Amino acid sequence: MIRHARKTRPDALRIVLSTLSPCLGCALLLCLASPAQAALTIASGLGTTHAGNIVVNGSFEIAAPPDGLANANFWANPLNSPYAVPPGWLSSGANSTARWGNDGLPTPYHLRLSDVLPDGRAAVDFHTSAGTTVSQQPTFNANATVTFPAPPTFTSVAGAPVILHQLVHTELTPAPSYSLSFWISGEENSTNQGFTGAGIIGLRVTNVLPGDPIQWLAVPNAIQYGLSHLFEFSFTPLNASQPVDVAFVSWGGMDLSAYGMSAFGTQPILDDVIVNAVPEPAGIGLAFVGACALVMMRRWRRAATRR
Repeated sequence: MIRHARKTRPDALRIVLSTLSPCLGCALLLCLASPAQAALTIASGLGTTHAGNIVVNGSFEIAAPPDGLANANFWANPLNSPYAVPPGWLSSGANSTARWGNDGLPTPYHLRLSDVLPDGRAAVDFHTSAGTTVSQQPTFNANATVTFPAPPTFTSVAGAPVILHQLVHTELTPAPSYSLSFWISGEENSTNQGFTGAGIIGLRVTNVLPGDPIQWLAVPNAIQYGLSHLFEFSFTPLNASQPVDVAFVSWGGMDLSAYGMSAFGTQPILDDVIVNAVPEPAGIGLAFVGACALVMMRRWRRAATRR
């Protein structure tokens, strides 16, 4: 009996170890499938939805003013009246005349003659002074991003940008990554009344890239980039236990004549801001469990046959 016990214990140990090795391999593959580091990447076809949107009032419908530009609220400069910031958002923008609402009837709704609003009856525009210049020549890329050879400095008559931002609590909806989308049009895009140049708007998402840099994006003017553009980004927080702050920044109507471009850049209209959590694909976890179960069954059958 003693000899038999000594003989079977190593066999059982080998079975356990041989079973664990493939399972550990599956576990390693599962780990490798997860995002390894923080990132903010422009994308397309992410399929963001209002269901599960963790942005508060991303379509600016909550407490929206009555129809008509005359009823639209000023949201950046509190010295203007009527003044109201869209619930869920924070703002700044001295000397701006940025409005929140719509142009009124007839429908479909626009704001400052933008393209048709993609969701609901309200949007926000970032109207401030025209003739803003920039220290570096911009490059307008095919994917509607705008790049500069060095960090740019903007000079505006208003003296400061118009900023709308929200602290988005990604830490309350943990996920390996998140999808961000938002819609941008330009003033007068539906009528094309003289804005011969695309505009520029900045996107800053904190806690995703070191230093929280601004991503510069093109504002469509109906000549360049169409009547409107849906921007999509995939991002992963640097610190998953902290929220991200999503901010939109506009310095005003761009004068890029110093670089041989238009002196009449359109100003941005924003709507339908969505952030969705992207869970780990269920198939990976199921494959891991299935592979382990299959390996264990084969090992135990072989052991039983040898007995």
